[in-house]
Amino acid sequence: MLDVLTQNWSTTMFKRIFICVFSAILLITMPLSSVQAQSHADHIMAADQHDHSEHSDKHTLYVCPMHAEVQSHEPGSCPICKMDLVAVEQPKQLYVCPMHPEVTSHEPGSCPICKMDLVPVEPAKEDRQAHQQPSSPTAVRVSPEIIEQFAVQTATVQRTRLEPVIDTFGRLEFNTDQRVHVHARAAGWIERLAVRSEGVQVNKGDLLYEIYSKEIVVAQQDYLQLLNSPNRTEQLLRDGRIRLELLGFTQAQIRQLEQRQEIFYRLPVYAPQTGVVTNLAVADGKYVSPADELLTLISTASWWVLADVPERYSQMLADHAAIELSAPQLGLEQWRGQVDYIYPQLAQATATQQVRIAVPQTAFQGRPQQGLQIGVKLLGETIENALTVPLSSLILAANESRVAVEVGPGEYQLKAVQVGSIVADQAQITAGLEEGEKVVVAGQFMLDAEAQLRASYSSPQPQVAETGHDHSQH
Repeated sequence: MLDVLTQNWSTTMFKRIFICVFSAILLITMPLSSVQAQSHADHIMAADQHDHSEHSDKHTLYVCPMHAEVQSHEPGSCPICKMDLVAVEQPKQLYVCPMHPEVTSHEPGSCPICKMDLVPVEPAKEDRQAHQQPSSPTAVRVSPEIIEQFAVQTATVQRTRLEPVIDTFGRLEFNTDQRVHVHARAAGWIERLAVRSEGVQVNKGDLLYEIYSKEIVVAQQDYLQLLNSPNRTEQLLRDGRIRLELLGFTQAQIRQLEQRQEIFYRLPVYAPQTGVVTNLAVADGKYVSPADELLTLISTASWWVLADVPERYSQMLADHAAIELSAPQLGLEQWRGQVDYIYPQLAQATATQQVRIAVPQTAFQGRPQQGLQIGVKLLGETIENALTVPLSSLILAANESRVAVEVGPGEYQLKAVQVGSIVADQAQITAGLEEGEKVVVAGQFMLDAEAQLRASYSSPQPQVAETGHDHSQH
């Protein structure tokens, strides 16, 4: 009986101890499981966030605003122009299932539905154009921001009708082809000078001066002696008259000498033509010789207009080209004439070529004066169907002319051109462009400078020789 009671008590105690131990273990493990669950959830959330950041649709690319080919994944400066690189949001490459468009990935792989390979999606057209290389080594690509900043504008190359007209000015000058130099025919003294200053207008036959010359007196004596000689002949008399003519006698003076038999000790000298006295180099009582120029007479029956034409219009110049002259102060209104002569020299200081127009005295209503300014309009031949560009598009260099041509959105190419006639604000292009092309009329100098900068950067740099000594040998 005692053994049975003892066995039952032992079983009951064992059950109670087991229940207490199990309860204690359960109380201990429940908080720990909650902490581990929360930690696992946080880990999953962080992984999701990390995965989301790695699979963002865009990444930052740093690009030079002037040189689109200069790109970097880090901030910095352009090695060409030293400008700071600008941050640009660049879309990542996206892969999509051709059968299930909703299946996308930023990494190559296969579709989990149909197991087909994912194919890359082409980026937007504007994104490709913004960062691709120029299509030609001579082309320049700039960003839309730079185009807007420099207000780049273009115009279309077109064909039109040109009527070349050159508006310039000329000055009135004496016609030196009608110039006469007055010299003494024999050495002697000026006894009386009738002309006292330069610029005096004289008529043909007016007295210029009187001269005493021993040679002239002797020639008259010889002629009178021959004239009164019984042995005279017509040949001798003719030779005597020619001698007097060469010494400055007129036919009227020779007849007076023959009739009066009186010698001219002071021989009067008269103006050989009507004109203006210039270069007066004589005075009363001066001893002169045949080598001395006493004065110059220039006829005013015709005048010259000398006009300066810019070098770029030289192709329009031709002998007998039509012109119009205007000088309201002389009553000259759109007087029609032609180019008389084109001077072969080019004035280096002004880059102009001089032309000459002959104008008769009868064309003027007032009194012409040397140096007076005359309006000149040169009329060129009409050019039909001429290929033209705005004059503002030309980049004029020392040895060539060029233009910037738009070859694509944000892309420009510098082209050398040959320029023909320039009329108002239009320039004829004889070679280098095609009809319909677009040339830059504002901002082209920035593009030209950029092209030269790019060329200088890409050209090989000279090697600098090392001048240091090798100290290892010492």
